[in-house]
Amino acid sequence: MKNKTDVGRIADLDAILKGSVSEYYVASVIAGYGYEIAIVKGIGFDLLAICPETGKTYRIEVKGASKPAKTPNQKPRLQFHVKNIKAKTTDIVAFHYLPTDDLIFFPACSIRDNQTTVAIEIDTGFKKDPYQSWKECFEVLEGSD
Repeated sequence: MKNKTDVGRIADLDAILKGSVSEYYVASVIAGYGYEIAIVKGIGFDLLAICPETGKTYRIEVKGASKPAKTPNQKPRLQFHVKNIKAKTTDIVAFHYLPTDDLIFFPACSIRDNQTTVAIEIDTGFKKDPYQSWKECFEVLEGSD
């Protein structure tokens, strides 16, 4: 059974605290995958994940959302701002929905340079297992070397 976050308490937090909640949640998930994690601030990404087998580091930007975007006549979706995410400074983007702790990873190179937002449908966008999406990021990153 999936844990649900106390939505009322999350709604009362300011944007900076909500971002911190997402960063720590994502860091704990990646640590569970066996990576060493460093939470960094103010250098263009949020986390550094270090693979213990290879020593390779990955720069991770975390984007969190606590409520659906207001989109009439559409399926409920989350809108994440990605304007400053560039493949030169970020390897992987983690999208986290705080109320349900849903999580999915995308390679940063899949975000276009002029793209300002990413929309993910709540009902279908998080169906993929987070670990599977994490592993798929490496397939893309290795192919772009």
